Amino acid sequence: MSRMIATRAVFAMSLVAWILSGATGCATSRGVVEIQIPEANDPLSESAYKIVSVEDRRNFELKPQQPSIPSLKNGEIDDPAITSRAIARKRNG
Repeated sequence: MSRMIATRAVFAMSLVAWILSGATGCATSRGVVEIQIPEANDPLSESAYKIVSVEDRRNFELKPQQPSIPSLKNGEIDDPAITSRAIARKRNG
């Protein structure tokens, strides 16, 4: 009798784990990183660096065939405010 109860308990736990893993496999939101810029120290006391230009050469696609190609949905591909902050693609995590 206890073996039957143990078998049912293992089956029930497996079923719950399977259901929960299926619910978390898809990306439902975008991960965004907000960058906090610290206050600069006295520039005369440290070495100076100057960034002359920054170019984003990524080409976003709507439904790329390869996961290495950046993608965004709807009209977000054409919005530089969104593409400048997009850093990763969630895929069946």
